[in-house]
Amino acid sequence: MKLRLLSLIFELFRFFSRKGLWVGVMLMFGLLASAQEVSITATDASASESPLDTGTFQVSLDAVNNTGSAITVDYTVTGSADAGSDYNTLSGSVSIANGAQNATITVTPINDTAIEGTETVIVTLDPGTGYTVGSPASATVNISSEDGAVATITATDASASESPLGTGQFTVSLSGTNNTGSAITVDYTVTGSADAGSDYNTLSGSVSIANGAQTATITVTPINDSAFEGPETVIVTLDPGTGYTVGSPASATVNISSEDGAVATITATDASASESPLGTGQFTVSLNGTNNTGSAITVDYTVTGSADAGSDYNTLSGSVSIANGAQ
Repeated sequence: MKLRLLSLIFELFRFFSRKGLWVGVMLMFGLLASAQEVSITATDASASESPLDTGTFQVSLDAVNNTGSAITVDYTVTGSADAGSDYNTLSGSVSIANGAQNATITVTPINDTAIEGTETVIVTLDPGTGYTVGSPASATVNISSEDGAVATITATDASASESPLGTGQFTVSLSGTNNTGSAITVDYTVTGSADAGSDYNTLSGSVSIANGAQTATITVTPINDSAFEGPETVIVTLDPGTGYTVGSPASATVNISSEDGAVATITATDASASESPLGTGQFTVSLNGTNNTGSAITVDYTVTGSADAGSDYNTLSGSVSIANGAQ
């Protein structure tokens, strides 16, 4: 571009000289003096919020400015970083003093608490008075953030039930809105007394918090079985992963209750007893399913009949325990 402009000025110079138009000749000298080409580079392309580290653009002429006054170069700012919140707003122009060849534009980051990835500040030179735009006409400074996401978990609905079906819910939260430009995936481990696949639908082991969001949920959906069981637990514990650290609380619990109550029955499995020779009799107390409550089920009973307790037979206690895991 510079060579074409110089060639044009030279031809105009010859034209004006032949015609004796010395005013035109002087104008051509003025044009020649003002035909500076300007370019831009990022002389410090890496900036950071904390510790504060500025970035720098350098705007350069192809020769020293000898016009007698400053040359003001206009520019446009774009990029993924937001002026005024991610960095101090730039003016949109920079002056190269008379006798100088370069001027700088400083990018000063603003230390916020947003969870964000590396963001860009792009400065592109605009055409203006006293210069032409050369190459490169654009440059980029990157702003990095030290604000990493801290993940925590709570049981926002800690009570689930088999029937009627009632789901439980965990909420995984970040310490701030996710502004990284993509989802943050938080990994977790599931433990507890409830069995995945039989007591509740198996959980995936990870949850994604979308860009622009701060939370995500994990739903515990119970499976309605016929087992006799007490309240069982689903415990989710956050694991370390990429793009976040684990804060506190790192673990939470959802309890699953069952509506399946035990039904007890009794039979005389040995209905004949004798005093001599000694022959014992036996009752069997049964549940309609295995006791999976985690503790014994105690069944109470009353004793009647024509035989007298303590004189005709050893007195019975009035209750019998069916152990956990027995029927």
